[in-house]
Amino acid sequence: MSNYWGRNIWEYFGIAYDKIDKQGVVDADGKGELERFNEIIGEDIDDNIEPLLDALIDNTMLADTMYDKFVALFETTIGMTMRLTNGIDLRKKVLKIAFQLYKIRGTSLGYEIPLRMLGFDSVEIVESWVISSLDSPLTLDDTVRRLDSGGRCQSCSGYELRLTGNIELTEEIMRAVGEVIEFNEPINARLTALLYNGKDALSSLIRFSIINTYLFYENLSLYDVDFVINNRGELVAEGADANRFEIRNGDIYLRVM
Repeated sequence: MSNYWGRNIWEYFGIAYDKIDKQGVVDADGKGELERFNEIIGEDIDDNIEPLLDALIDNTMLADTMYDKFVALFETTIGMTMRLTNGIDLRKKVLKIAFQLYKIRGTSLGYEIPLRMLGFDSVEIVESWVISSLDSPLTLDDTVRRLDSGGRCQSCSGYELRLTGNIELTEEIMRAVGEVIEFNEPINARLTALLYNGKDALSSLIRFSIINTYLFYENLSLYDVDFVINNRGELVAEGADANRFEIRNGDIYLRVM
């Protein structure tokens, strides 16, 4: 540990202060009160401030060693919007590989790495390409065929995200899955199915509650659909992809098409 400031701080006051200080009470070493007082300050700098300055990069910019209170600031600084959890340890792991995640963003590997960090055993992306030429099997009124600029994702390709594992799909896990999808979703693609161990989990990305007859929901599924309560007090789906959803007993289900 350095004791530079404790030994040398008084030199910065100059000869004039030294002469004035020695006109008062001095100790056995010939030091006046002001000199002894500032030596205490210098020792505090050596003990409590210098170590922080020496480790400034480690404490604020290196994921392995940064203080917990700087994690959120560093996430904001580098634009890391994907937060898998509120737990500090996993957030630090994401920050440690953040720049690598940016390099593979939008690729299958970009999905796989953070989803495996959440605890899923396998991550598979199955792409589907819509053939919308005039001689394709799709009719002109098919919801997949977009002849205008309407809809949330005109002329997008679709993909299924297939996950396997033994973890429970809690609200926190599903929120994190939504974060991964939102972070990686290519501009020209749209999630059409989210399967966990072969079963639909995409409807879990639509979280809603009804409080005092008001509907509150968050749609992370990227479908072009809105949910409203009609004048009969029923929960209904509206929008270009409304037919993909079925509402039974107040619960939202994704139809397999």
